[in-house]
Amino acid sequence: MDSSCCINIAFGANNNAVANAGHGYRPTPEGAEIKPSKDEIDAMELAWFREYLR
Repeated sequence: MDSSCCINIAFGANNNAVANAGHGYRPTPEGAEIKPSKDEIDAMELAWFREYLR
């Protein structure tokens, strides 16, 4: 399972929740600020794992 799967579950699979990001949440275009930030995405993924994979 890659990280985008967790984000799709957290936000809803049909919601384009990460702005200005390409594959692997790399800023697109280069130098752009992604929203939510990578730290925020990491926290959401961790929360998802804690909730669903106990």
